[in-house]
Amino acid sequence: MKYKRIGPYVKRGVNLLSLIPGLLIIFSGCNKEEDTVVTITKEFSVILTPTQMIPSIQDRTETGTAILKLMSDNSLECNFSVEGLNADDQLTRAYICTGSPVETGDIVATLADNSTVSFTSGTLETTVDLTSDQANTVKIIDSYLVIESVQKPEGLMRGELGKDIELAIDVSLSNANVVPPVTGRNETGLAILRITSDNYLYFKVDVNNLRPGDFLSKSGINEGCAGENGNCLIQLSKSQSDFGVSKKIQISEEEATCIQSNFLYVCVTSAQAPGGLLRGQIR
Repeated sequence: MKYKRIGPYVKRGVNLLSLIPGLLIIFSGCNKEEDTVVTITKEFSVILTPTQMIPSIQDRTETGTAILKLMSDNSLECNFSVEGLNADDQLTRAYICTGSPVETGDIVATLADNSTVSFTSGTLETTVDLTSDQANTVKIIDSYLVIESVQKPEGLMRGELGKDIELAIDVSLSNANVVPPVTGRNETGLAILRITSDNYLYFKVDVNNLRPGDFLSKSGINEGCAGENGNCLIQLSKSQSDFGVSKKIQISEEEATCIQSNFLYVCVTSAQAPGGLLRGQIR
């Protein structure tokens, strides 16, 4: 029997032993878990004031800021700072709720519970782990931040996520403020107005105790001092379905400036009172 020489083929072939170190490195790399890099997916710089609360708080002057960083692992890094807090008051809870600037909504996530996480001298740094649902809500749905205090357990300060509020005012509406006054009626109302830095006007006009058989028709912001009637500057509600719900319209820079500085009033009309059912002065 003759044997074939394999030497030349081995010499020209691959030395399998030489591959073992490389294979070990490859398999070692496959078994090694890669480090996950956590990044910021969304960041909010929130300005908090008592006037943004609903109802608006006009007799407190605290100011606050909050930096919220939503991370890719759904953690939320929070940094709060509140200045001018009344000496006899103390901050308690902080939380995020859903809702437009003229609404109050449900709590999405509690950031400080005044127990395990609490404020110290008006400041707080904390990280909260959110669920994916909570994180998505904060990212895509209108939401706002609230800070409570001992004296204001319903909320001392509020700030919108992703919106800067330039004007926050609530206007009480009364039959007696109409010119001439409406008698024999018992309706009351409230117009909640918020203007953002990009000139969106958020509003909600509520009317209570509407006389049976009557129907609300429209509401608007009119020019004029107390005791005088003026032209409509901006129409708000266009039909009864626009009352009692959050609405938003784009306004001009001139209109925004006018609302923040001129003598204006909110007027509500109805089918039985087309000349004015309720009225309240903005200033």
